[in-house]
Amino acid sequence: MLVISQMNGKELLEKLKREEIVLSMSLRLGMGNPAIAAAKKTGFDYIYVDFEHGVMEMETFAQTVREARGYDLLTLCRAPGLDVGFVNRVLDAGANGVVFPHIMSKEDAIRAVELLKFKTEKIPFGKRGFEPAYGLPKLEGEGWEGYFNRVNDETLVGLMIEDREGVKAIEEILSVEGVDVVYIGKMDMSFSYGVPFTPLAGKDAPVIEEAITKICAECSKRGIPVRFTVGRNTDEIVPNANRWIEKGRSRLFMANDQNLLIQGAKDYAEALKAGLK
Repeated sequence: MLVISQMNGKELLEKLKREEIVLSMSLRLGMGNPAIAAAKKTGFDYIYVDFEHGVMEMETFAQTVREARGYDLLTLCRAPGLDVGFVNRVLDAGANGVVFPHIMSKEDAIRAVELLKFKTEKIPFGKRGFEPAYGLPKLEGEGWEGYFNRVNDETLVGLMIEDREGVKAIEEILSVEGVDVVYIGKMDMSFSYGVPFTPLAGKDAPVIEEAITKICAECSKRGIPVRFTVGRNTDEIVPNANRWIEKGRSRLFMANDQNLLIQGAKDYAEALKAGLK
């Protein structure tokens, strides 16, 4: 019997706003592997599937969502763009939220919210289509108005700021009702500004430092959690995290299953080689 996830997007957002640590595992190794169970056993809160760059098929994604629910994990994904057909399909598969890449304007942000949110009094510009056979189930005794408001609250809208245009328009972008979380794409941002990319704390080009600081400050004003990667090596992640938490970023961290597997295998092999010399 399928176990419906007890956590939802609204609860995840509240956890972030309480400044608790939230862990996300990005899935790259596909279906039929122990990554989802490992994520639950090691304290992760949700899994993340990348459709902008990844190769997972929609049917496999739907199976992944169902498996994640069985472990009480949320599933978020990154869209390839502001595509209504794609968004409808991942929501029908049960996604708890969608992250949109390369948001550069207020109009982009409005479009993102339109795609994920039903039209309600709070979100009068919502344009999400409704199909009762799919998506999040209606609760026992729940009226339709209550259902649409609840699903809006529980389905997260994530915006990626990774271009100089998005940084410049960040105040207008964040003024849009319904934006739940901001992701920072530091590598593409470096490309946009024409400066070298570095994953190490304190090594960013000054223009990237200034841009990320601006985004964090504007998100902090509005209580919007902000996330970007902090690396995977244990000597990097804590300095990276602490440095940016002080500037207003949230405690939302992400690592992908492939890198975690490589890191664990590396630690295992190095410990054996060093100990058995």
